[in-house]
Amino acid sequence: MPHLDFSVLLQGQFLDWLLAGVRLSLTLTVLALVIALPLGTLITLARLAPFPPLRALAWTYVEAVRNVPLLAHMLFWYFAVPELLPDGVKAWVVLPQALRATVPPLISQTLNLWKNTSIATVVGAAELMYQAQRVESATFRGFETFAMATATYLGVSMLITGAGVLYQRRYPVRPAGH
Repeated sequence: MPHLDFSVLLQGQFLDWLLAGVRLSLTLTVLALVIALPLGTLITLARLAPFPPLRALAWTYVEAVRNVPLLAHMLFWYFAVPELLPDGVKAWVVLPQALRATVPPLISQTLNLWKNTSIATVVGAAELMYQAQRVESATFRGFETFAMATATYLGVSMLITGAGVLYQRRYPVRPAGH
């Protein structure tokens, strides 16, 4: 069995790289939530609208997002959409009750967002997996590097889950009409 040595990863530039990757992964997660929550609310309201064309447009949007792989979305939004934007934009780099009921799926989606930030590595974003690959290439410590990345994903996921559990205990979903 090979000798495991995590110490090389816990100091200097390798630690800096991994921490930079964690920061970017967390930033991507938060940005995705900040964009997705209002957009999801608008799409939900559009799906409930009395105007059939608006409902159809919202349904089409949901199905397009649901049925296209995440990687295809990532590449489309990163490479294709910016080409359509004006030059100026390119340079500038019942609700409370419903919110309670949406917390469990929202926690699940937040976990998905956190884990799916690893997909951003394909467009060169220096998130956690990108930085882990960089550290592994420089140190030849593949097991230790990817074990740390895995532990980081697990740790943040557990924090997100814990926050959701605490929220649900503090603000339990009440049956309709109460």
